[in-house]
Amino acid sequence: MCRFCLDEQRESKTTYTFEHDGCIILVRNVPCIECEMCGEIFFKGDVSQKLDEIIDNANILPQELAIIDYNKVA
Repeated sequence: MCRFCLDEQRESKTTYTFEHDGCIILVRNVPCIECEMCGEIFFKGDVSQKLDEIIDNANILPQELAIIDYNKVA
C-alpha cells in the first residue's frame, strides 16, 4: 500500500535523476515500487544503496552529464 494515497503498488522501473556540483546523473532502468494511483516511486534498501554507489562513482568523472544503465552496473 502506498504511504501517501493508500492505493496498490506494483514493481516497475524508473529513471533516477541526481544533480551534484553541476553534474547531472541519470540512472536508467532502476527497479522500483510504483503506486498505481498517484505514481509515487519507492526504492528498496538494496537499490538505494546501489544508487548511492553509482552516484559516488559517477561524481569522480569530470563531466556535466552522465547517463548510466542500472542493469549494466548493478
